[in-house]
Amino acid sequence: MGRATDIDLARIKERLYAAAQGAESWSDTLAEIASAARAERVTLHVLGGDGDVVQDSWPVAPGGVLDYVRDYADRDLRVARVLAGRRGVMSTEELLTAAEIARCPVHQEFYRAWPECWHSLMAPTDCETVLVTPTFHRGARHGPFEDEQRRVMADLAGHVAQAVVLRSLGAAGAGESLALAFDALPEAVFVLDGLLRVVFVNRRGRALLGEARHLTMINGALTPVDPAARAGFDVALAAALRVAHRQAADAAEMRVVLPGPRGRVLVATALPAPGRSPLAAVIRVRDPLDARLPPVSVVQAALGVSATEARVALALAKGSTAEDIARLHGISEHTARTHVRNLRGKIGAARQTEIVAAVMRLVE
Repeated sequence: MGRATDIDLARIKERLYAAAQGAESWSDTLAEIASAARAERVTLHVLGGDGDVVQDSWPVAPGGVLDYVRDYADRDLRVARVLAGRRGVMSTEELLTAAEIARCPVHQEFYRAWPECWHSLMAPTDCETVLVTPTFHRGARHGPFEDEQRRVMADLAGHVAQAVVLRSLGAAGAGESLALAFDALPEAVFVLDGLLRVVFVNRRGRALLGEARHLTMINGALTPVDPAARAGFDVALAAALRVAHRQAADAAEMRVVLPGPRGRVLVATALPAPGRSPLAAVIRVRDPLDARLPPVSVVQAALGVSATEARVALALAKGSTAEDIARLHGISEHTARTHVRNLRGKIGAARQTEIVAAVMRLVE
């Protein structure tokens, strides 16, 4: 797109409000905004009254969104300036000094993984009870944003903020409408909106968070307690979002094992929200003990292991330790650990939880 005309911007505004209500694609609308602003990326930071910072982004980047929310939002030096009252269209260089940029973790760490974000143009906007900051980004090779992009930001920022609030209200309402259906389920259910915030948790999910053994919340983002499980959890969420945005994804990627104390594991499955809902994903967390595990013969054939190894794999899926397996099958603990090691070798598993994940993929 060349210079964005008033007609172009008027069309984008109409589309924004339609997308906020689910009548248009939210992702495609953000893409049109990026084109009008000659930006490589558009992000939306939302600061709630409770102090939580959440982020939306185009192109869709759930890994970046979750990394920022969990690890960088509290260390972003720009947030303090905006909270102190800075408003209007401004670049990072107008908000922070060169010395501050040099020590800001967002610029020196986070943007190294996302180089297209180096130059930023933002417009913090108060809307209802939240502060919405639309931001245009582009890499260093494109240079800073110019007066034309400032004009686009000044024209669109207020409308973007209102659309974000409308969309969040729609997501909250959609989440509440699921309450009666999900509260009766024996498994934990978490519903996420387009900003990857949890907008609904059923009864079992609330109990699970209360235990703080497998899942916790960081700045509104659902997060595995075990750091080793975070990468797999984010991959599962990203796969669900790819499906929601009509992109291909492997169903196996959408399932992840969550380790817990004393070898107790749970299995989380990320599912895309239906249609053009303002919701993004539904996370189901199940206890393997409640699942209908496949018979030994199915595990043996599917994984290419011996019958004994298949029994060991099923025991691991039920949360048994090597000591438990040894006692159950009348073998030494050393032999039980050997079976586990052989299983890992045969199916290419780096960790024991990957054996559980392989079994759970066979569950109906």
